[in-house]
Amino acid sequence: MQREISTANDPGLRRDDRVVDHSRGHSPARATPKPRPLLIKPRTKPQSTPVRVLIVKLSSLGDVVHTMPAVQDIRARIPQARIDWVVEKAFAPLVARCEGVDEIIPCELRRWSRAPLSHETRSDWRTFRKQLRSVRYDAIVDLQGLTKSALIARAARTSELGRRYAMANRTHGASYEAPTRWVADVAIELEPHVHAVQRAREICARAFQYEMPPHLSFGLHAQVQPDVDRNAICFVHGTSRGDKCWPQMNWVLLGKRLL
Repeated sequence: MQREISTANDPGLRRDDRVVDHSRGHSPARATPKPRPLLIKPRTKPQSTPVRVLIVKLSSLGDVVHTMPAVQDIRARIPQARIDWVVEKAFAPLVARCEGVDEIIPCELRRWSRAPLSHETRSDWRTFRKQLRSVRYDAIVDLQGLTKSALIARAARTSELGRRYAMANRTHGASYEAPTRWVADVAIELEPHVHAVQRAREICARAFQYEMPPHLSFGLHAQVQPDVDRNAICFVHGTSRGDKCWPQMNWVLLGKRLL
């Protein structure tokens, strides 16, 4: 049976917040107003063991960057938290520049999916799974909302009171697949029209029951290259899909405006 949790005395949540807790239920039912996220709360006193948090956001470049402010929010509100991040290997160097990430767990689901039964894939998956399951997490947060991220969230281990959190519904302009909701202990319902940065921040704020910080920070450190002209401009034009390519003339016009 699905549990409904009152938030009448919880000033940290808006009246229209909705969270569906599946940890003791069966199939998800229609969300009811004003429940609250469970278990993990910021504490006023330091605890002996840091809260262990696993972020699951695998790809792509823009999506990874959009997730970084949520990590900074967790650091600001739960300073003792240890935050690990599962990400595609190609984007691991980018996550390494994100302040507050303790351990990066790289995976290669894209490559593995091309030859799922090969000896190399099976060997790499075993190595990845061993690293993923070497820690028990107090919270596993799936910010991707896809079947592949649900697979990772399910493979990771929780602590005795740990929970898996995910989105309960699709938001405008974002991909979404139902298994992410099925795997979650707590599925958080979101407004359909919300920016990707705000979506990730809101999921974490409601999962951990803190008020979202008023300032936005990506915590992204630039690479220092002393031999490069400090007035240089670098355009990152790569993409994983052709339909994301910007017309070449737009790059030319942008360059001219910056000169």
